[in-house]
Amino acid sequence: MDRKIVKSGKEIKKRGLFVGIFLSIFALGTILIFLIPTSIKITSNLSTRTEDGVNISFNVIEPNNGVEKKKAIIIAHGSAVNKEMMKSYSIELAAAGFMAVPYDMRGHGLSSGELNIESLVNDTKAIKSYLMSNRNDVDPDNIGFIGYSLGGEPGYQIVKEDNDFKCLIGIGAHVPEDIVKANSSRILNILMIRGQFCEATTLGELKEGMGIRLGLSPAKIDVNKLYGSFKEGNASKIYNDDNSDHLTSAWDQDMIREARDWIINTFPDVRAVDENFYVNSRAIFVFIQLIGGMGLFFLIVETFSLKMIRSKEENVLKKDFQNESTTKLFTKVIIFSLALGLPGIILMIPLVFFLPLTIAGIMIAVLFGQAFALIVLFWRISKKTTHSLSDIFKKSVKDQNTDLARKVLLGIILAVIQYLILYLSIGLNYMGIALSIYRIPWIPFYFIVSLLIFIVYGILFHIILPKPSGNGFKALWNRVAINFEIMFIYIATYFLVLCVIINDYYFVMFLFLAIPILFLLAFNSAFLYEKTGNIITGAIVNAFIITILLGTLSPYMNIIEIVIIFLGNRDLIAITPIFYIF
Repeated sequence: MDRKIVKSGKEIKKRGLFVGIFLSIFALGTILIFLIPTSIKITSNLSTRTEDGVNISFNVIEPNNGVEKKKAIIIAHGSAVNKEMMKSYSIELAAAGFMAVPYDMRGHGLSSGELNIESLVNDTKAIKSYLMSNRNDVDPDNIGFIGYSLGGEPGYQIVKEDNDFKCLIGIGAHVPEDIVKANSSRILNILMIRGQFCEATTLGELKEGMGIRLGLSPAKIDVNKLYGSFKEGNASKIYNDDNSDHLTSAWDQDMIREARDWIINTFPDVRAVDENFYVNSRAIFVFIQLIGGMGLFFLIVETFSLKMIRSKEENVLKKDFQNESTTKLFTKVIIFSLALGLPGIILMIPLVFFLPLTIAGIMIAVLFGQAFALIVLFWRISKKTTHSLSDIFKKSVKDQNTDLARKVLLGIILAVIQYLILYLSIGLNYMGIALSIYRIPWIPFYFIVSLLIFIVYGILFHIILPKPSGNGFKALWNRVAINFEIMFIYIATYFLVLCVIINDYYFVMFLFLAIPILFLLAFNSAFLYEKTGNIITGAIVNAFIITILLGTLSPYMNIIEIVIIFLGNRDLIAITPIFYIF
């Protein structure tokens, strides 16, 4: 028997074994994350309609204890996120015996409408109306509200006019000047939660608001001290967590525990169905999902590549372009990116500024800025060779070994697989990654621009830059590191310069979020090129993932409304990231 065939058969069996192992790990994590805790029930993506005609998507997470009249806690998320971000709060409240109802604010997630701050209270009213009309097991006179960041705004509005709300919790949210006074006859317990490193609020601002509520000087307000009492219905407190920033406030276990305990003290007659705390264990389950899912994905890449892509050969352009050291080219790339990124952004802005998903457009414009700079660099490099700029693109995308259709099909298949893995893990438990039907018409444009961007990145990383030193995993890791560093240095520099200009460091938290995203994009690019020998497959996967991510998180909101809100609500800058563009 041919030795090569025997070896190939052993490799296939070995690969099949690892596929089974990682699939089992992913399945185990998925089962655990959706079944634990067993004491609660989750009903997802229900819908109700506001009085001004907006469809609001929401979840109901409740205990399985058969209580006739449950205390409902309505939960609002922040700007540029969605209801899935508040799932940890919801699950802990359900385990404590409450009905948690997180919802997508208008213009966010799966809800319709455009983001309009003054109308956000209508979303909360619609959720309450649904509960009163369709749920006979809800106590109509005892409701709570949790608002994270921008989500605190509708909470402040509704508790002023609706006495059914007995507690209000603001997480990383500002306190309005017309906050309900603690010396009134109104029963309302208010807790303000803030992370020590919160980029959106300051302790001084919270103390001013709490001082108004308590009738005290802000200087006399102590942090982490209870004012009033739950018995009298005027409990008031500022809780300052010592290890969180604004973004992580949605997942911080100490903040979740503080919010849960505040609601338990507000409604002491509610009996918990589960005494355990699941924040840390659920994080472990998601980690297991990601390990199994991503391991499975990268094994599948090799399997699909062997079936769909013909023999790999080095791109014909490499020998003509890779005549400079990596360090020298790396320096050139950074200089060109920082110097010409802004002109590239300005070129793209007219195309994206007037589309509804403005934040997605601006982020893609930022990425396009670096791609534009790299295209200029390619043009400069091409002057030293016999290849024109158009030759670089044509010969990088198309080679003689595999037709373009196979590369595109492979990219689409792999993009869908990776998306499903991310959706079942991160997307359903920490930050939603699902496009609503209201956003789909605008997505093709963002995808096409993103595809161009990642094709440019692919040309740089795999055609222009020299092959990294080392073999196997070491070479792959070196390529990933270079890819990540080039993207991150550019984005971090522009963000930090913007923070310095506006004298506010709110954007820093987005850099923390950008790190895992950019690392995934860099790894996708390097690994898929290693296994397929072409840049188009990786570009499709990355363009697909970034388009859905940005398309999901971007509020449905156009530039005209942004300007109107900015001019009329300058004090809201800190809770709405897009305002910083101005």
